[in-house]
Amino acid sequence: MKEELRQALGSSCTFNFVNNSGAAKKLALLPGIYPTMKSGVGTGKTINYSDPANLVNAGYTVDQVADDYDSGDATNYVQVSGSNRVKYRDLRQTVMYVGMHVKKIIIQNKATGATANDIFDQEIELSTTAIGTNGEKKYISLQQFVSTAAYDRSKITIDMSESPLYLGPQTFMAMNIPNGANFSMQFCYED
Repeated sequence: MKEELRQALGSSCTFNFVNNSGAAKKLALLPGIYPTMKSGVGTGKTINYSDPANLVNAGYTVDQVADDYDSGDATNYVQVSGSNRVKYRDLRQTVMYVGMHVKKIIIQNKATGATANDIFDQEIELSTTAIGTNGEKKYISLQQFVSTAAYDRSKITIDMSESPLYLGPQTFMAMNIPNGANFSMQFCYED
């Protein structure tokens, strides 16, 4: 089987992120061991899984925790959505209960205008959560993966095939999302 087809058939999931809140937001992509569930109030009581309070109390500086937002308050939050086949909460549940070895992260910028490339000026923060302490922080600088030789500069690929990144129950992952950002993030992982 050709290598391109084998890669196309590999396991992956893609999510869309849109920030029209009017301000940059630090978004926890994975909250580690900290619960993020919050019950709503009022007549349409709902439960959401995007409450950053426990992370903030533990010393992590975040504005929001990523979860599915099919509809919601676009003026205050980064909107996160998956596809009909995969929801963002599926990713969180997989990481929490079985873990995942990520071989590639592909980020496709969909924003236009003066701030279109601001997403590639960000870093992905990683650490291991533990009770009573913050783990050592490591960073993936997205700018390192922007190829000046590439014709399409709206996409970067963070290739970790040689040494896949393990995402497990203790993994904290966060990223600053600039105002006006509109991008997709694809996780390619080992089965």
